[in-house]
Amino acid sequence: MNRHYYLFFLLFLFDTAYANCALLIGNSQYENGRLTQSVNDATDLAKALKKLGFQIILKTNLSNQEINQASIEFTDCLKKSRGIGLFYFSGHGTQVESGWKKENYLIPINNNNIIDQTDVRQNAFAVNKLLARLKDVKNEGNIIILDASRKNPYPGGRGGLASIRNTGYSLIAYSAYKNKTIRKTNNQRNSLYVKLLLKELKKTKRQRIKTTFDKVNKAVRAYGYQWPYRQISLRKPLYLPLNKIQISFPKKDKKSFPKIEKIQIDKTSITKLSSVAFSPNGRYLLSGGKDRKLWLWNLKSGKLVKTFVGHSDIISSVAFSSNSQYAISGSRDRTVRIWNVSTGRLLDTYRGHNGFVSSVNFSSDGRYVLSGSYDKTLQFWDRRNARLIRRFKRGNWVLSMDISRSFALSGHRDRTMRLWNLDTGKLQRSFRSSSYFMSVAFFPNPNRVVSGHTDNTLRVWNVNSGKMLRRFWGHSGSVFSVDVSPDGSKIVSGSRDNTVKLWNAYSGRLIHSFKHEDDVYSVKFTSDSSRIISAGNDGIFLWNIKTKKNIARLVVFKDQEWLTVIPDTGIFVASSRGGDKLSIWLRGRGSKLNNNNKFNHPNLVQNKLSEK
Repeated sequence: MNRHYYLFFLLFLFDTAYANCALLIGNSQYENGRLTQSVNDATDLAKALKKLGFQIILKTNLSNQEINQASIEFTDCLKKSRGIGLFYFSGHGTQVESGWKKENYLIPINNNNIIDQTDVRQNAFAVNKLLARLKDVKNEGNIIILDASRKNPYPGGRGGLASIRNTGYSLIAYSAYKNKTIRKTNNQRNSLYVKLLLKELKKTKRQRIKTTFDKVNKAVRAYGYQWPYRQISLRKPLYLPLNKIQISFPKKDKKSFPKIEKIQIDKTSITKLSSVAFSPNGRYLLSGGKDRKLWLWNLKSGKLVKTFVGHSDIISSVAFSSNSQYAISGSRDRTVRIWNVSTGRLLDTYRGHNGFVSSVNFSSDGRYVLSGSYDKTLQFWDRRNARLIRRFKRGNWVLSMDISRSFALSGHRDRTMRLWNLDTGKLQRSFRSSSYFMSVAFFPNPNRVVSGHTDNTLRVWNVNSGKMLRRFWGHSGSVFSVDVSPDGSKIVSGSRDNTVKLWNAYSGRLIHSFKHEDDVYSVKFTSDSSRIISAGNDGIFLWNIKTKKNIARLVVFKDQEWLTVIPDTGIFVASSRGGDKLSIWLRGRGSKLNNNNKFNHPNLVQNKLSEK
């Protein structure tokens, strides 16, 4: 066995066998009742716990579905390790009547739809759900810190939490006594409870966890206005600092990883994709394609978190609104659909087109929607009431489209690109070429636009004069997709020649060529211009612009399983059977590994995705 692989395998076994997992959630950005300290408390506590030997899962500003997903990620971590679990929540919480007893709920940030106790049960996260999942883990023990006893959790709601019965093998710590709330201290970075808990955790002397929380409670009560308490049902004493420490892999020490000869994914089972989009807040990636579904990925964890179902034919185009709250999709089923990103709920379906919908996008303020179709029209919609405001019709099929401020740009099969005034509906200018306009995009300064063509070239145009400024040569196949970096300095293009090319927007110089294994249909820059996403018949590729390396590859399979793999290490995260379609060869071995599960390590994937 290769020496480096043997080292990796030993570290992996040690880390898995003795890992102690901590999930920390800080909710501050509530639609109603914003908080100032919750994210700070969760972040600072995560740093302290990492030093004490916990694997950290830190989440901030989550919806109800995201809290639920995070709790599953947390318990999955514990199922692998059987170590100590720690759950911390800072935000709004409340108790509701449930027959003869009271139950605690954690409030998500999207709380505009929570008005009474019925809404709480439907739209908030039940603490009992977390406890039930922890009981199934059957690990050494769990610490649960509920820092959610704040005033006015929702209109007319009752602040404070109730004590919990049948807690399992846990210590549950409350930042305020049952039915009581904490006092605000907005001029401080941390709440009083977390401030004193952090102080206690910094002590190096080993002591029982029960003693740690008793000391914190006593210190908080000394201030005279807040009375925390705890419940304990641990089957054996637990101590801090932990005597089983976390093993981490140095990010820059390549010797810690085995040498990968080759990584291969079964091509025949990959779902072919037509379009991808980054959310402006940097949290999500959305993809759509041949299987008629939209797939929402978490870019921090690499996990597939949601599936949007509703289209009856191939999805050709997807996009996010500027506030990342809404997603839009266009399909060959001739419809345009609007989705709520946090819930996955279908909000509206627009049925005005008589042909395939080839391209969709939001206006910069998110109030309007523009769609282009093979019925030779652009249609301009009011997102708020799904009303068709205006229809633009000229020329042949609309193959591509973009929107900027009060103008729309459409690329057609009649070898013409057209600029439209959205306010008046008038055609402002036409741009003519010798080939189809397969893709079009505005620059940040809308005086320039770029187009991709079936003659394998890109062209940059002056909007005011209608003249072509520059032609880029380098592709050997049709250019299906183009995008301009947010700072306007670079252009990316995706082509049938299986490549993604990065260009200097001013000189036309080719900066780098990234290689796919099949046709590339969609390319996008991140909002900070640091990464490129590309998608096609072989899945989704995430590229680092600075290093020119493939950061990750994300794949959805025809059987609905999924996989995210880091190519330079082979580390991956996947659905229950998604890793079965991944083959890894190690240098010095003549055949692939028979057990890819040794490389299934979600925490390392998350670390890699967070690198800049």
